[in-house]
Amino acid sequence: MPLVANSRWLGEHPHVAISADLLDQVSALIPSLSPDMQCRVFPTLKNVEAYLQLTRQTLTAELLRNKEQTRSLCEGFIGAAYSPIFQGQSLAAACRQGKTLLTLVNRLGLSDPEALRVKRFSAYVLTPDVTEWMSRFEIVELDEDAKWLWRGWTTPNKAGRVCGFDLYGVFARLGREFTQRLFEALRKALLGSRSASIHGVAEFCQFIASLPPEIQASHFDDPYFVDDFFVQFIRYFFSTVLGRGLKIESQLSHWNYGFLHFANKYLFDQVMTHPARPLPHAPRMYRGCMPRISTDDHGTSISTTLLTHIPLEISDSSAREMLFNQIQTDFDRIVAWARVETEHLWAAHQRRLELAPRGTIRHVYTLGGERKRRLGLTCPTNPDWLANAAATYEANGHFGARAHAEKIFPAPMIDTSRKLGVPVDGALLPHAALLVAMDPKITCAFLEELELYDRHGKQTGFVELDGVCYLVGRKRRRGPRLAQQEIALNDSTKEIVEQVIQLTSPLRNYLRKCKSSHWRKLFLTVSSVAGMPHMQNFSAQTSTKLDDLASRFITALGLNEHDALDIAKRFSLRALRASAGVIVYLRTKSVTDMARALGHNVCSPNLLDHYLPRPIQVFFQDRWIRIFQSALICEAMKDSDYLLESSPFQTMDELDTFLGKHALKQIPKHIIDPEDPVDIEGSAPESTKVVFGISNGVMTALLSLELAVRAAIRRPSGRAVYWSGVAHRLCEYLATLDDRPDLTKCLKWAREHASANAFGELIYG
Repeated sequence: MPLVANSRWLGEHPHVAISADLLDQVSALIPSLSPDMQCRVFPTLKNVEAYLQLTRQTLTAELLRNKEQTRSLCEGFIGAAYSPIFQGQSLAAACRQGKTLLTLVNRLGLSDPEALRVKRFSAYVLTPDVTEWMSRFEIVELDEDAKWLWRGWTTPNKAGRVCGFDLYGVFARLGREFTQRLFEALRKALLGSRSASIHGVAEFCQFIASLPPEIQASHFDDPYFVDDFFVQFIRYFFSTVLGRGLKIESQLSHWNYGFLHFANKYLFDQVMTHPARPLPHAPRMYRGCMPRISTDDHGTSISTTLLTHIPLEISDSSAREMLFNQIQTDFDRIVAWARVETEHLWAAHQRRLELAPRGTIRHVYTLGGERKRRLGLTCPTNPDWLANAAATYEANGHFGARAHAEKIFPAPMIDTSRKLGVPVDGALLPHAALLVAMDPKITCAFLEELELYDRHGKQTGFVELDGVCYLVGRKRRRGPRLAQQEIALNDSTKEIVEQVIQLTSPLRNYLRKCKSSHWRKLFLTVSSVAGMPHMQNFSAQTSTKLDDLASRFITALGLNEHDALDIAKRFSLRALRASAGVIVYLRTKSVTDMARALGHNVCSPNLLDHYLPRPIQVFFQDRWIRIFQSALICEAMKDSDYLLESSPFQTMDELDTFLGKHALKQIPKHIIDPEDPVDIEGSAPESTKVVFGISNGVMTALLSLELAVRAAIRRPSGRAVYWSGVAHRLCEYLATLDDRPDLTKCLKWAREHASANAFGELIYG
């Protein structure tokens, strides 16, 4: 285990060895540094602090005025940064920290810059100087208390993911023994959970750190003190989380199933005694599921579960537009973007394979050796640079973080990686989106955790059985007995999975050589050809890189900047899956079909509450009732001359359903699609035969619809145009039937009573 934990888990560790006046000088210097250097200053200073405490040294402005002491400090820290026992970081990261320290020392101007040109270290190899400095550090007797403190408090969870806690405040207030007992309880809790954290622990540690000085660890052996402690902590916990704007419903649930469970099972007896009274369960504020509620820029409460954000208070006309147009439009936009980007990445991958045989391999040489022979092959000014880069990548495989990739491939590395078809961060998000959109049984977590191979190297995550291919993974929230999930793939989804396997093959081979278990995952990604491959985190890609995502929408869909950023903020695989499920519901009007499409093993009556706000559900249910009432009236009046006056048609859907049932049974292709006329005489006989139900009421409805379409002031819906075409051709045909006076009489009556106003607004729905 490294001597120093990752800096993100050392936030509360104070600077003790570095003097306050020197820290002030560094803070004043930061604005003059480059943005990239500014981001590296404080993580580097944290590691310098750790090095100083471990080696029992201090750093002051006065020390930096001594050239020899400054040189010794810089060399010592650089040796520690490269040492695998210090923090276990890559050569490139160690090199960056060394350069950051030297930049700060030189810019502070406290010593002669010429005496500090310690540049005998590299991001690619261990130079002889670095090896010597490492050896010096590794033989130094380190401070035992500092070793315990700077290792931090990290532990793997049940899934093998390393998680960390910042317990310095607890240590500073109650000492090492109490802190160690608390960490052991946290470690045991995480070993039995796949979660990356325990809700409430951060607030618990903050509350302990704020206790008055007279409180000692021994006080927690008194059940009455512990009882009073938790009364105050509960107030602190809820006031803190609500002060951050978090939802009370979620925090009540987190208390009951997060911290309360941890306290009763791991905290009491192991860290402190049981309180005099049991800790209270928080009340539940609702039953069943609720949609995600947020507030937009105008202060309107909205449901953010779907790609389409739905206001909780909404008019019927707005609801109709949102239900039948916007939800489908947003869904289709994401699918269209995903198709464009998957095709683009696959084309880049294919181009790399095609160019590689024609390119010249740029070999990796030792530091400083034969430099002239390798210059220019992959320089962007070389017309064959991409072919040479492709040949080099195919010959060597993925380079990884510790290789010479930055010396071999041209900068910027991310652009080079994309041109080579390497699945950089976010590149496989469109593939995941298509899989979720085509089969919403697939969840984000299912894809992130899907293992293509088992521990023995057998392919188990993508298998073929009886001519059908399946993705086999786990949906853990279904419980241990039902967790395994087999997703049958069609031709389209099978092709997507096969592309992902081929795109990630170089990364998988590299991880396998590194003996990393992540090679077994289906979805892998990397920062660039010079990066270390790792598992996908689709949630992070849709929540932290909005500007990048928006630019990709602009490129693929031609959106303006505002619309692209808006849909980028709303997009996630979870929202896409929710929209796919709601679209099934809107099409089938069945919660059972929606549950089946989402892969639920049980259909909950409250399922829809999780996806659509109640006002929208009420509107939709009222609409179905109106359709049913319309059907009853139309069925009773279908042969009446007054069908049009008595029918309560309010939407194109209702009229379409009625005409489809009573007007005709089969439509020839040239009527269905007037813009794609076919040779009627050359068509199959059965495709041109139509059976119409002719009555005064039906004919009046058809002719009124035709008149309304002709008088339309904007583009009518496709179904309105469809029925208008039916009416036009039917009237032409009836006018030729001299031997059927009953039908010509019906046509004449309908023409006299038809009115464009009958369906004036309906044709646009």
